[in-house]
Amino acid sequence: MQRTLISVLGFLFVTLVVPSASGQIINVQSHLFREYDDGFHLKLNAAGDYRSGNVEYYKLSLSGIVGFKKGRHTVRGFGGYNYAEKSGKAFYHVHKEHLRYQFALNKWFGLETFAQHEYNEFKRLSFRALGGGGAYLSHHLSSHLHFIFGLSLMGSALRYSESTEETTYEDSGEHHNFLRLSTYFMVLAKIKKDVQVVGTFYYQPELSEFSNYLYLGEIALLVSLSGWLQLKLSYANSFNSTPPETIEQRDQLIQMGLQFDMDPLLKKKKKGQGKKE
Repeated sequence: MQRTLISVLGFLFVTLVVPSASGQIINVQSHLFREYDDGFHLKLNAAGDYRSGNVEYYKLSLSGIVGFKKGRHTVRGFGGYNYAEKSGKAFYHVHKEHLRYQFALNKWFGLETFAQHEYNEFKRLSFRALGGGGAYLSHHLSSHLHFIFGLSLMGSALRYSESTEETTYEDSGEHHNFLRLSTYFMVLAKIKKDVQVVGTFYYQPELSEFSNYLYLGEIALLVSLSGWLQLKLSYANSFNSTPPETIEQRDQLIQMGLQFDMDPLLKKKKKGQGKKE
């Protein structure tokens, strides 16, 4: 078992260290990965950064997941907000929303459909919406190793931001529509009872031109500090073959933050209500 875990972690490391780049893929799978019991579920994430002295800088990141599962039906929603200022001027402003429905055909296979909206000032995306559907395969190789593979057809529409008084863009306000093949692969490796590693990989080529593609790879270390509090350290890199003007193809991101799992608190509340009755 240890050899299997080492091989998986080695694969994740090699894949992610190879230079990649920045794109428009949002890794929602890492947020929706967890298996839940029937009922409602809520999870919150928060991270912040503040600096003063030579430079005044702060960044705030908030996100949350709400879900409902009943039998073979699962509905999950994800929302995230990121904002940063430097010397009193905003330079990073992003928010995104994702809704996904899954129907489990059996223990291994299922169908899913999804919709998403995104605004990303940093990537010059004033609007991006997408929707699609397909199938997924989910399998537990052991109690310590779980993987998911998904394949969907996805349509997207986006609009680039307009020129400003300071900067003029040749592609100002351009609209683009794409029909892409969306594939993702996830693997969860439990190192210890309270420590796990999650790797997520996306590849989304345009159907009419495979040289136009998006890629994202992310690896995250999750450490449970208590039944409801979790520390997350993640590294991601991504690639967009056709970014807007002035935006680099390649991008890398390292994040550390806390995740608040409200399920244990909700379960305690339900048990308390049950005893009271």
